Amino acid sequence: MRHRCFVSIDVVVVALAVVWLGLVPLAAQVPSSASKTTASAKAWTPPKTAWGEPDLQGIWSNATITPLERPKDLAGKEFLTEAEAQAREKKAVADHREEKRGGTAASDVAGAYNEVWWDRGTRVIATRRTSLIVDPPDGRIPWLPAAQKEIAERRKVREAMLDSEETANSWLDLDTGERCITDGIPWTPYAYNNNYEIIQSPGYVAIKHEMFDELRVIPVDASPQPHIAQWFGTSRGHWEANTLVVETANFADKSSYSWQNEFRRAQPSMHLVERFTRAENGTLLYEFTMTDPAKFARPWTAQTPMTREEGRMFEYACHEGNYAMLDILGAGKVKAAAKKSPR
Repeated sequence: MRHRCFVSIDVVVVALAVVWLGLVPLAAQVPSSASKTTASAKAWTPPKTAWGEPDLQGIWSNATITPLERPKDLAGKEFLTEAEAQAREKKAVADHREEKRGGTAASDVAGAYNEVWWDRGTRVIATRRTSLIVDPPDGRIPWLPAAQKEIAERRKVREAMLDSEETANSWLDLDTGERCITDGIPWTPYAYNNNYEIIQSPGYVAIKHEMFDELRVIPVDASPQPHIAQWFGTSRGHWEANTLVVETANFADKSSYSWQNEFRRAQPSMHLVERFTRAENGTLLYEFTMTDPAKFARPWTAQTPMTREEGRMFEYACHEGNYAMLDILGAGKVKAAAKKSPR
């Protein structure tokens, strides 16, 4: 028997609004930049908030052409040479320009979006690693064979549907991203919406993701995690020197859903540790370690340097009139009706 707790949606909305708006004035209370170090020999220290914690605030982007996993054709190669990195970056720019020049109406429809929507990034990360994964050494996700078999079966069903030109008959035939829910955490570089806004206040860090308009409000204290299963689990943060460490557990069991990236599929066996560190070169180093004995043979770790962005975040209004979902399911009903009707 499952126990459910019903809370008025108005109460939830008001509570989130109070938390979010309450962070903004405090976010502006940053130390003056006038106090510059005069002795070059002094070690660099990150900027601090008014209450003395490392300041992670701002809008950051993790856009890069460096993949999460090391490509199989680069097996055994941990780093690119400078020339190889430059060649890949040049190709990324050239491919982008070619797509803009050569795109047709038909190719736009076939590709779901025209080129103006993409924001894939054009640079490899500064270390020139061939993957964002730094452990295991092979730069690959250490899948369990059983998990890989399950993923292959899921994909086979989906590909069969697409190959036969069938249309989804239920929202459950579509992945969580197509349904405008989430792609899950941890967040990794994607084809667009790679921006993250961080706002701090005493006792809290809020992170807003441009994709899906996702918001995480993370308590930075030693209080116990509530045993409430959620899509993003429950998080608690603490400081280790200049690094914010966030531990997340209590993920809801969404293992029956279709996920674009199966490694982020929410399920109770997941445990996530994230680390955020300001670096001297103006970047924010984001590192995460995933543990899930139901999917992985061992924990694995990835690192992504994030760059500071000027400007503002844009609304991702996927839920507002998700006509694609209506059209897909509507077409499925029309096809089903046509098959049943006598010829």
